[in-house]
Amino acid sequence: MEHQNEDRPLIEELRKRFLSRGPELEEFDKRDIERVHQDDIYVEFFFNHKHEDMEKALEMMVDCLKWRSQFGINDIMERNIDRRLFELGFLYPRNKDKHGNPLLFFHMKKYKKELFDMKEVKKLFAFALEKLSLQYPGKQITMVFDMQDSGISNMDMDLIKFVITCFQLYFPNILEYLIVYETPWILTAAWKIVKGWMSSDGISKIKMVGKNDITSYIAPEKLLSCMGGLDDFVYKYPPQMFSAPPTARFQNVSSTNEVFNSISISLDNTNKKNILDKVEKNANSNFDESSFGESNRVEQNGSNIDLTCKKSVHRRNVRNYAKSKLESAGPFITLSPANELVFCENKSGDIMQTITITNTVSSLVAFKIKTTTPENFRVRPSSGPISPSATVEVQIYLQPEFDIKNITKDKFLILSAVIPDNINDINSLWKTIPRSSIMEQRLRCRLQFILPSESDHDSSPSHKSDKSSDPKDYIYKQLKDCNNKIDRLQKRVIRLEHDVLITYRFIILLVVVVIVFFIIGAVFL
Repeated sequence: MEHQNEDRPLIEELRKRFLSRGPELEEFDKRDIERVHQDDIYVEFFFNHKHEDMEKALEMMVDCLKWRSQFGINDIMERNIDRRLFELGFLYPRNKDKHGNPLLFFHMKKYKKELFDMKEVKKLFAFALEKLSLQYPGKQITMVFDMQDSGISNMDMDLIKFVITCFQLYFPNILEYLIVYETPWILTAAWKIVKGWMSSDGISKIKMVGKNDITSYIAPEKLLSCMGGLDDFVYKYPPQMFSAPPTARFQNVSSTNEVFNSISISLDNTNKKNILDKVEKNANSNFDESSFGESNRVEQNGSNIDLTCKKSVHRRNVRNYAKSKLESAGPFITLSPANELVFCENKSGDIMQTITITNTVSSLVAFKIKTTTPENFRVRPSSGPISPSATVEVQIYLQPEFDIKNITKDKFLILSAVIPDNINDINSLWKTIPRSSIMEQRLRCRLQFILPSESDHDSSPSHKSDKSSDPKDYIYKQLKDCNNKIDRLQKRVIRLEHDVLITYRFIILLVVVVIVFFIIGAVFL
């Protein structure tokens, strides 16, 4: 949807009325207020969603931004969403409809409502909508519910209600169509209930379709083969989905950005400096050396591995950031972390770290990441273009078979360069650009384990002695406890097998006795 110049005075009026609400603005996220300041299309979407009714548009904007602040939409990143949701592959964007609007697919049969925390699922959906709205400003979204082979166990009405609420209240004028494909008869009544939650405008956007009429909205070459189309795409995590769309000069370049990037709004240099000053000030005034808990460094076959108590991790990170700065500023990009990649285990059990790269110049910049041992790491994305003031998150996963004792020997090299106007193929950039035009920044590697804090144990003397002992002894005791538990489980299995065998023999004997009595009874009768 193109911005209409004739609506500019009305958009300015809506913006002015919103920004004049005084103390109420403190309830909103400052990043959203800045977006209202600068983004005409975003403001216009509220205006259009309410059919150019100024009062209703203003009311919707206030409610929407309050929700965004409470939900924390600007702070949602891939790494703080349950990774299993990404791996399941029930929700992802792919291709565009016939009007050029991005498609968001929801495969209902892959979703099991009892398996996941609803809060995490809502975060994933809101994350997807936010990313698409930022990547395609002015465009609407066509959402496709693929209902093939789904049943009552897949249909989560609470989630569907959240989806509808997002389209009606929190993401203004973003929905082009809501296509419901091949609904089983048993779920037809459920969709009638869904329509009851929607306004008349929303109901008109729901399209119940089958194989014969879905191509009225999506071209066959853009439709997934599992839905009768020609696109044989098969979802795989990490996928290529919420990467920034290529610029006009690189429309035909295959992107290596294959992850859900975080939602990010870049800050200017002044704001960055203010943040650094605040962090440094807080670190110096609020934390002294005695408040950091225990930290031990263990030599394990020649490698340095940190073993840190959980209660001090957050404070230690703040102190380390304040000492070495949050970021490393180069001529083209700002890099975070600045000097060292500290790998930690996340909630999904993966050992990973994230590099944030921000383009600080007014030109298009390319980046490329190299490592001394590429077989030991999975880097997504490893290269690509970054638009002016844009930010890219690179996620680095340690391969499961990697020998952690060698991690301190590994290093990462981040290359960056401004893309010349005469370069149209980014893949050939690094071969043709002079070495003097390439900026290099290096990062060391380290692994950090997190041990349980004192609060994770009871106050018995045995636990107190564990905490005060050497970390290697602690790990040994934990392994010994695990072995003891395994031994106990094995003994229980043996006992169960023995009980099952006795029960089986008893049943056989009982059957034989019954048969014998039956035969004897038949003979005498």
